[in-house]
Amino acid sequence: MRKVVMHYGFVKERFDNNLRNNRIKGFICFACVELEVVEAIIITIKIMPINHLLNHDLSDLILESKQDGFRFLNRLLEEYRSGANTFNQPGEGIFGAFHKNEELIGIGGLTIDPYSNDKNIGRIRRFYVSKSFRRQGVGNLLLHEILSYARGFFKVIVLRTDTYPADQFYVSFGFKKTNIYPQSTHYFLLDSKTKDWMKYRKHLNS
Repeated sequence: MRKVVMHYGFVKERFDNNLRNNRIKGFICFACVELEVVEAIIITIKIMPINHLLNHDLSDLILESKQDGFRFLNRLLEEYRSGANTFNQPGEGIFGAFHKNEELIGIGGLTIDPYSNDKNIGRIRRFYVSKSFRRQGVGNLLLHEILSYARGFFKVIVLRTDTYPADQFYVSFGFKKTNIYPQSTHYFLLDSKTKDWMKYRKHLNS
């Protein structure tokens, strides 16, 4: 047995319990947790706002997204450099998921919806998670952090996607699939913190 003490806000743990011959996966969201496990591999994930995008290396994510057929991360960087969109209006922001050594493995932005005249509507933009960390809860953590921040500014969050995996991801989180809002495919009502938190906890345990 080895005792592993973790002092992180978000920690991804994978381990095999040889005594029960069973694989256990899960997220732990505590300030400090002590576990006695066998053959533990700890992966630390931090979700933080990105205040200055140009201070971070997006090259790996941009290359990977291009290989996936997406160019929106390249546009994110170009628009930020030119000043066309720096996510600096009230309620706007960029959030990142960071692995060890501050490696950026996921990113997502929030803006006032430019296609609506209603300032209560925000839009998720440029959301991407590295392939190596998909289906491990990183996207859920990143999306939850963005929505938690959005609660202080917006009543509705919209987004647009045209891929089936992204559609399934957002729908499973609680987004409604509809085009009732301009230039959008999904929306999320920020009207029930308790309901949203319970859905989030369900994701962590899945």
